[in-house]
Amino acid sequence: MKILLALDSSVHSERALEFITRVRWPAGSRVIVVSVLQPLIGAGAGPFEAAVIPEGLIEEQQRQARVDVAAAEARLRDAGFPTESRIETGDPRDTLVQVARDERADILVVGSHGRTAASPATS
Repeated sequence: MKILLALDSSVHSERALEFITRVRWPAGSRVIVVSVLQPLIGAGAGPFEAAVIPEGLIEEQQRQARVDVAAAEARLRDAGFPTESRIETGDPRDTLVQVARDERADILVVGSHGRTAASPATS
């Protein structure tokens, strides 16, 4: 089975990773860890002027994605899975679906977006 794990730096991705390591998958299953970096868009000085995104910010985003993906791969390998990884750029919703199609993944595992229909209680 080919499992595609969508990963970011959230606690929700951590739970998705834990899910994969706890489930009993068919023999020979492997995991593709994918992190999708959404392009940074900023407002410029005028309505039709693009903002300049500091290069250091983009590099930090890429560095963090590499760290997250490498840590997930290490945990998955420790759990007995062969792994590979990809870091993509684009809208995560579209990019993950396209990677799943390209890789012919059997399942796409993603964490929750962290929002619920219920509002937190306030005192």
